[in-house]
Amino acid sequence: MQKIGQLAMMCGLVVALMCGAALAKEINVPADFKTIGDALANASAGDVIKVAAGTYTENLNVSVGVTLEGAGADKTILDGSNGRSQQQPVILIRGTNNVTIRGFTIQNGRRGVSTERATGILVENNVITKNLRQGVLFNTKSEGKILNNQIIENLPDADGSLGRGVNVTDSQAVITGNNISKNAQSGVAVFFSKVEISNNRINENGLWGILLSHNPDTGDTAEGTVTGNTLNANAGIGVFLVGGVTFDISKNQITNTKAASTPDNGGGEGIFMQDGATAKISENTITGSESHGVGVGSASKAEVNSNIIKDNKGCGVTGTSDATITGSNNELSGNAGGDVCGSAPTSLKKP
Repeated sequence: MQKIGQLAMMCGLVVALMCGAALAKEINVPADFKTIGDALANASAGDVIKVAAGTYTENLNVSVGVTLEGAGADKTILDGSNGRSQQQPVILIRGTNNVTIRGFTIQNGRRGVSTERATGILVENNVITKNLRQGVLFNTKSEGKILNNQIIENLPDADGSLGRGVNVTDSQAVITGNNISKNAQSGVAVFFSKVEISNNRINENGLWGILLSHNPDTGDTAEGTVTGNTLNANAGIGVFLVGGVTFDISKNQITNTKAASTPDNGGGEGIFMQDGATAKISENTITGSESHGVGVGSASKAEVNSNIIKDNKGCGVTGTSDATITGSNNELSGNAGGDVCGSAPTSLKKP
């Protein structure tokens, strides 16, 4: 009898799964509903909403786990300009799971895609541009992936604040394969979150290529990896680590970092650490910086191994008196301020 009961339960589970799959449906806009908002209002978890080519001037609230799929970023445009003055993003995903956003140009919102307490989020193959504050914001216990997007030319608010490409706060994210360039402020900004940032092009951003920061009020930390990215001609600092954060930074190309317009925001360092940050810095190429290749400051700790750090206008590697710097086998040459400076040991340099 027990085996019969177990078999019945298994059969019931299979039927339930099959029924769930059968209930998921495809909704077409504008064939089934004239607006994407109306399609969302009539959607259930697992539905796929396919949006035909055209421009849709809407601000969307996604509260159910669906796939939103455009006909391609060059064909289907979501324009959030009507809600910008009410501080509305183009797409807000709040309090739900398993949402995919794919195949759109997402523009002119106060934020492009914004999440709050949402998990299983996938943002891929979109162009996200000309939004105020952030192109993509993962916020407040969100989790997901940001893959293969063009996240470009996002703008500051009227008061001049922000203008980031990607912002991750108190969340988890995988950020891979994107072009994150020419944003008014940071390409990627991470605050007390866990992230993997890999194989992106992060170029010509107005203030820092990548910012990795703790929460100074609570002490909550950030951690993760920064691997295989190309960072070129960012202003201020290429990769900036602040406070109690721990990161592996490896196999990146960090070139031609420029000084910020405000000196306190960075003099053009390839990598700079401060306020107790910890990093393993390995197998990177850091060249053409307007300041140091690697700067380690204010109680920070860096392991610097097997990098190529050359032709920077400041030092190759430098540290403050309270910094801890270890490592070896680095190719250090042609740095105008000296290959090793401050508390950086000469053992860093390859014999």
